[in-house]
Amino acid sequence: MTATILVVDDEPAMRDVIRLGLESRRYHVLEASNGADAVSLFRSHRPSLVITDLRLSEGSGLDVVRELHGIDPTVPIIAMSGELASDETSALGQAVRLGATGSIEKPFRRQQLLDAVAKALAAGQS
Repeated sequence: MTATILVVDDEPAMRDVIRLGLESRRYHVLEASNGADAVSLFRSHRPSLVITDLRLSEGSGLDVVRELHGIDPTVPIIAMSGELASDETSALGQAVRLGATGSIEKPFRRQQLLDAVAKALAAGQS
């Protein structure tokens, strides 16, 4: 069965890069540019995994993590940020405390993304 992954980022170019990388591994990809669309897609499709940027032009990625984790805490969430994740007070550290199961710093290489996705999906199945 192919995993469905919801990608939340307000930058179309970043969504395209992520989508192409994921589709190269035969994942089914849903895309949202803001938190409201992410919640709607999450409720209607129940993806296997969510990848969300923490800086969105409409709303906060931290709010997305909090809300999606509240709807279904079994779905793994990978938080993305260009901010260096130096400690627990960083945006990525906050996302993990709110329910994200993993994080990735931008910019990232395609293989880093794919490795994070495989790890999160494996953790979500156990």
